[in-house]
Amino acid sequence: MEGTLNIYPPSEDTFLLEKSIPKIKRDLAIDVGTGSGYLAFFLSEFVKYVIATDIEKIAVKYALNISKKKKVHNVDFVVTNLFDSFRNDIFDLVVFNPPYLPYNGISTEIDIQTIFNLKNRNIIIEFLSKLKNILKRNGECYIVLSSLSPVNEIINFIEAQGLKQEKVSSKRFFFEEIFVLKLSYSP
Repeated sequence: MEGTLNIYPPSEDTFLLEKSIPKIKRDLAIDVGTGSGYLAFFLSEFVKYVIATDIEKIAVKYALNISKKKKVHNVDFVVTNLFDSFRNDIFDLVVFNPPYLPYNGISTEIDIQTIFNLKNRNIIIEFLSKLKNILKRNGECYIVLSSLSPVNEIINFIEAQGLKQEKVSSKRFFFEEIFVLKLSYSP
C-alpha cells in the first residue's frame, strides 16, 4: 500500500473484527469506512451483495482497483460519510472498524483514520445515532472499540438507542484492549 497514506491498512483490529463475524449467508451488508477494502472482500465470500463506503475518495479508488484485480463482482464502493447515501432498513449486516483512539494533542497524517473525536466530531456516536435507520430489524452490526475510547459513554448511548450489545471478542495489548461488540435490536 505504498503511497496510500490516507488508507488505513488491515491491522490487528481489522483481523479481530474479521474473526468475530460469523460466515452466515446474508443478502446485503455494508462495510463502513472500508479503507483498503479488506473487510468488504471478506464479506463478499458469504454475503450476496456488499457496499463498502469511505469518506476518503483515494481509499474508494484504491479498494475499487483491488476489487477489479481480484475479480470481485459483488462489492460496490461509494464515497460517502458513514451511510448517509442509503435508504432506511436495508442492511442485514453492518461492519465498522472506526477511528477509536482519543486525540492526544499531537497531529499526524493518519489522524482521520485513528482519532474518533477529531475536530469535535465523535464519529462513533455519529455512527451509532444513525445505525437504527439503516439496520434491518433482524440485522446485526459488528463494531471495534478500544479501552482507550470512552467505553461507558458509548455503551450508554447504545442502550439509549434501544440496541443490545454483546462483546464477542477481544485482544489485549500492553497499552489497551481492543474488542468487538455485536449490536442488534433489543427483543
